[in-house]
Amino acid sequence: MTPCWLPSPASTAASWKICSRAPSSSRMSGGGSVPQTPDLAYACRLPPQDAIAYLESKGYALGFSWTDIWQEAHAKAFTAAGVMKVEVLADLKAGLVDALKKGTTRQDYIRNLTPMLQRKGWWGSDAQVDESTGELHGKGLTPRRLATIFDTNMQTAYMAGRYKAFMANVGDRPFWQYVAVMDGRTRAAHAALNGRTFRYDDPIWQTSFPPNGFRCRCGVRALDHEDLRSRGIDLSSSEGRLSDVEVPTSRQPDGPTATVKRFEYAPGRFFAPDAGWSYNPGEAGLAHLRQILIEQANRAEPALARVSVQSQVSSAEFVRWFERPAGDFPVAVLDPENAARIGALMQVAVLSEASHAKQADRHPEVSVRDYQRVQEVIDHGRAYQDTAVSLVFVRDTPEGVTVVVKATHSGDGLFLTSLRYLPTQSAQRAAEIRRVERKAAAYAAKAGDAAAQ
Repeated sequence: MTPCWLPSPASTAASWKICSRAPSSSRMSGGGSVPQTPDLAYACRLPPQDAIAYLESKGYALGFSWTDIWQEAHAKAFTAAGVMKVEVLADLKAGLVDALKKGTTRQDYIRNLTPMLQRKGWWGSDAQVDESTGELHGKGLTPRRLATIFDTNMQTAYMAGRYKAFMANVGDRPFWQYVAVMDGRTRAAHAALNGRTFRYDDPIWQTSFPPNGFRCRCGVRALDHEDLRSRGIDLSSSEGRLSDVEVPTSRQPDGPTATVKRFEYAPGRFFAPDAGWSYNPGEAGLAHLRQILIEQANRAEPALARVSVQSQVSSAEFVRWFERPAGDFPVAVLDPENAARIGALMQVAVLSEASHAKQADRHPEVSVRDYQRVQEVIDHGRAYQDTAVSLVFVRDTPEGVTVVVKATHSGDGLFLTSLRYLPTQSAQRAAEIRRVERKAAAYAAKAGDAAAQ
């Protein structure tokens, strides 16, 4: 038996225990059986903290059907179809987090939760009805349903954590290989992708990073240039081979459908995730975790918020986000006085996907390093207010730049909307700075007239 590293109950980076399992070499090449523990073969060496953080960050969402909470929303909310009480969802989620930390099995998860669910009246296949009001509260829970909840959430959490680890190492291992468990239970389309290798930034990973359906056991492994050369691996591309397709969301012949992305891996032959799985849980999970950090920084003291935001924007994660943005990324913090000038209720200025795209189109010369220095411009540049909700920061240095920060009219959003270099020629630079000054002076005069009336 081959040892597999699993987190110990202490769940620290340096504290591990060994468990026995089927040889990982056969699993990684596509053969072998599936263990009943959460230590999936392709996640065997995954540090557990990323998977735990992904699962712990989720809130709760109530829905009678699994289609009520759709695709990327699963990265933000923990749900179980038909469970309409947050208290019960909290019990299910707490059991999963505990299983991740301790490396316990599906059977342990079911055994530990059963008496608790029985006491609360949520055990069995009958509908849950409030006897006093007659209100329907949801579906009961059975061992089979708990097994599905366990498998789905464990696999998604592990793969979300694995995605984060892969992204942190794309400089060394930029090629990702799809790995299917090649046994009698593997879906034909999933088996067809086994061994296919794409660059980490290929669009296929945005919609087909495993799991790609309920009880999907597929995984991904990262490879370097030497791996491709020594193993004779040909690189694949999804360019021009992705399209939308409608897939059923139920077993009814004329039931509802949903749109997913499919990949044409051979002429007339397609791979498509199941309905509700055409997204990347790791990418969506990172965006959700980043939003949580933004919210926390907005509540923190300005000095602490600066430390938090600067650590994020200075990291390799921002460089990767800059190459393929998903969600907002925090880039700077306004001091309370400047935030108040434009009616901002937030102090953290973020760069959105839309602003990033606009900037890349209009100012391709601006680099990721320039965005990492936005806080310096705000702290040491001169601030001009040119509208009720926007500030222009000008730093007149040899590598001078201007930064525009805008608040939403409600004040509940704060965005970096422009970053560009000042002209290098002195006359043109002086003219540009005078233009900013005139616009700010015109706004101040207009605001003064309005205040006097």
